[in-house]
Amino acid sequence: MKTPFLALTKAYDNKYRRVAEWRKNMNENENIRTEAELSSLLKVRREKLAALREEGNDPFAITKYDQTHTSDEIKNGFDALEGAHVSIAGRLMAKRVMGKASFC
Repeated sequence: MKTPFLALTKAYDNKYRRVAEWRKNMNENENIRTEAELSSLLKVRREKLAALREEGNDPFAITKYDQTHTSDEIKNGFDALEGAHVSIAGRLMAKRVMGKASFC
């Protein structure tokens, strides 16, 4: 005869095993859906790439941009550079939008 504790433990183990199998099946189904979405996304991207190349554009061409100053040089020598033509290069790291004003 089984003790109530052992029966409860076995029932819990069975329930846990069923939940684990359900989660595994859900993850596999999500992966299948994700792979299908990914393949359609790649198809669209490749079509866009082909369209760019047909127009004569090379999206992977290496371009050179002439940078005259760094952001620190502009910040530190702002008064001296006021009115002068400067060019900097970089990427936008943060953008704060407050109503109609935008701070970059």
